[in-house]
Amino acid sequence: MTKGMRLFAGNSHLEFAREVARLMGQELLEPSLTDDRKKGTQIKWFSNENVLVDIKVRVFQDHCFIIQTQSPNVSEHIIELLWMVRALRASQAGNITVVMPYMPYVRSDKKDHAQVCIGAKLFIDLLIEAGATGLILADPHFAQIHGFAKTNNFQIETLKAKPIILKHILANHDLENTVVLAPDLNEATHSRPMAEMLGLPIAVIDKRRVADDEKPEPMGMIGKVRGMHCLAFDDESMSLRTLLEAGKYCCEKEGALSFSSCITHPILSNLAGLREYQETDYFRKLIVTDSIPVPPEKRIGKLEFVSLAQNFADIIDLVNRGINPDEY
Repeated sequence: MTKGMRLFAGNSHLEFAREVARLMGQELLEPSLTDDRKKGTQIKWFSNENVLVDIKVRVFQDHCFIIQTQSPNVSEHIIELLWMVRALRASQAGNITVVMPYMPYVRSDKKDHAQVCIGAKLFIDLLIEAGATGLILADPHFAQIHGFAKTNNFQIETLKAKPIILKHILANHDLENTVVLAPDLNEATHSRPMAEMLGLPIAVIDKRRVADDEKPEPMGMIGKVRGMHCLAFDDESMSLRTLLEAGKYCCEKEGALSFSSCITHPILSNLAGLREYQETDYFRKLIVTDSIPVPPEKRIGKLEFVSLAQNFADIIDLVNRGINPDEY
């Protein structure tokens, strides 16, 4: 066990937290932890939907890491996390770093309308107010997240998951006759680095609005996909709609041989979309990370996992030792 370090977990993704702890050789302090006082578990939810967090170990001046990602029930897990942070602060912990592979409200990063809340900013404000001193997350959707903290004493570290996915693809997949596919012009900027790292060409679907319903429709292809296998990337996906539409257009209209997708955060809330992906022959693989739990009913046969546990274990170790992961 690392001296001066404590590793805690909320209820959001215990499988992932246990794997990180195993890889670090670190004891994981789970929600079910009890002590000799026999006053219940470390995290206890009551029938009135209130939560009690009672830290069961001595944490005086320790660097405490809490593993808690976004997963259903999102609001419940946010409250659980904030209570854990405040309980650790009340227990006189030293630094308190939140390890959150997928951060709630991370897509709410700007004012889309005049009277909306910037959810990502508010969430980080709440962590700071509760007493957290740092945050570690993966593929945060927007690069400017490092500027969202209202104090310089709150350190945000971001893990780039796509290169980890690329390493997995290079080691386990034949990329002969493969092209990286961007579903639209906006995604081309994000897809080009993936193509360059894989040494593959890139193709882009040219979408345009042709009706008054504001829904863009594919009008053509920039680049070549005919007779090739398409590989698309995305930070997260709920319905798979964009990827399903892109695959259908590439394979049925442009003559592509197959379509595979790589998603960092597999929300996959649309079971009908998952079934379509599984049952359509030209959809080949759906490669995802374990940043959030994927329940059994979403684990289709074409699903392929890339674990981020070792990478998060490495970052936690560096942060605990006071080393900037970006300079390592």
